[in-house]
Amino acid sequence: NMIKKSRYIDKLRENHLFQEDTSDCGPYVIAMSLNAVLHNMFSGVEISKDMNALHWWFIVPVIMRIPSWATFPWGITWYVRRHGMQSTWRILATRKSLIESIGKPHLQIVLVGGYKPLWAHYKILVAYDELTDKLGFIDPGSRLPNIIWQKSEVFYNEWRHFGQLRVIIKDPSA
Repeated sequence: NMIKKSRYIDKLRENHLFQEDTSDCGPYVIAMSLNAVLHNMFSGVEISKDMNALHWWFIVPVIMRIPSWATFPWGITWYVRRHGMQSTWRILATRKSLIESIGKPHLQIVLVGGYKPLWAHYKILVAYDELTDKLGFIDPGSRLPNIIWQKSEVFYNEWRHFGQLRVIIKDPSA
């Protein structure tokens, strides 16, 4: 079987959080990621409240998210760095880099979405099945901590809408 899996699948499943009917996927993927790697008990609700506030970088105000609605990728990296972990974000990531990074000691958060109607959603990429050409995700939009499989063609189309955005969180112990 040609399934490439992240070393964090089990920890992410154990630490899965369901965002319910909120628009807090960003804070929830942060909480799941930090809990999986740092073995803490971060709450998606608390992170959401914290990120809703205006933060400062020296004398410059920094907006991490539009309160209770949309989380910016720099908001995710900023929050993660505040807790002692390295994190970066970039647009125009490649399919190849996504698949190759599944086996590396870091978590990959991707942003998918569409325009009609306008929607966006963060989820954590954890697996790729070469045989079926499906990608596997741990998703705060799912009630259950199962791997959610999606045809790569559908994923890549949704991922392209927001510039092929990827956030990487590095495991400090690796």
